[in-house]
Amino acid sequence: MFLNVIEKILSLQEEASEKNTYILPQLLEKLELSFFDKNRMTTLLAKESVHRQRSFFLRNIPDLTIYGDDDWKNITWNNINYLGSVEQYSEVSKVFFQSKINIDITRIYNLDGFSDRIFNVLYSNGFLLATRTGPLLELFDDKKELAAYSTLEELRDLINYYLNNENEREKIAQAGYEKVLREHSFEKRIQFMLKQITGV
Repeated sequence: MFLNVIEKILSLQEEASEKNTYILPQLLEKLELSFFDKNRMTTLLAKESVHRQRSFFLRNIPDLTIYGDDDWKNITWNNINYLGSVEQYSEVSKVFFQSKINIDITRIYNLDGFSDRIFNVLYSNGFLLATRTGPLLELFDDKKELAAYSTLEELRDLINYYLNNENEREKIAQAGYEKVLREHSFEKRIQFMLKQITGV
């Protein structure tokens, strides 16, 4: 019975994830879990929700080339072309730059932020399609410095569009690169954080 309830919660979150919405905490709040720590349960189920979210998007993108750890060897989806791992500090920037499109899927529980991959891809002068979040669009202009998506349909449409519009794709990548150099270098971000802390 309990496992059926958990599976139902995960299924509801999975449907919400497809629309870029995080509802897991609200779903768990309705449960009487006296024998479980709700925070721990939320953390565990959030990890499973992220796995399902990413699987949903990745298995539905045609002709996807993946670089990553050995776990990708076990993926049997027909649309995946796994090319192995790359050294993070010497090779990954080259991969970001040479890829026509880099995709970032923000973890569903982290829609109030985004990963450092945003900066890494843009700093490499790579073109980026990223999950649409408020914080992301506070820092970068959609369709000018990167492109943002919320749903699988939107992501697939953007992939097709930018694969067929190379000049526009390269112009956006260049603008994203210049924005990161101008406003989001390590030095600039440290200055920003110090200003937030000290008020000076």
